[in-house]
Amino acid sequence: MKYKAVIFDFDDTLVESRALKWAQHKHVAKKFYNIHFTDDDIREHYGKPFNQLLVDLYKDADTLENIHTAIESVREDFLKRVYDGAPEVLKMLLSKNIEVGVISGTNKKFLLEDLS
Repeated sequence: MKYKAVIFDFDDTLVESRALKWAQHKHVAKKFYNIHFTDDDIREHYGKPFNQLLVDLYKDADTLENIHTAIESVREDFLKRVYDGAPEVLKMLLSKNIEVGVISGTNKKFLLEDLS
């Protein structure tokens, strides 16, 4: 049977994400809002669509726009890491004319930046 397409979850499938993003949220919360997030705080909301995660996790600490700005300001310090072999698997599938899709709970802007 020939496959026509393969869909990958992006975070923690193609790239290491969770540990880095949790560290980023802890850093942003402390630096910008003097809030201490525990792993349990983040775990409760992790996996939700990005904006919903921010609303639920940061509660009334700030506007969604300002939280985005704070997160973006330290983004370079918490970049996701590509798993060994992931690019090769994607290239192999594409070379066999198999469509490749990627899904993620993060926002489109961040996903496109990470993919590039």
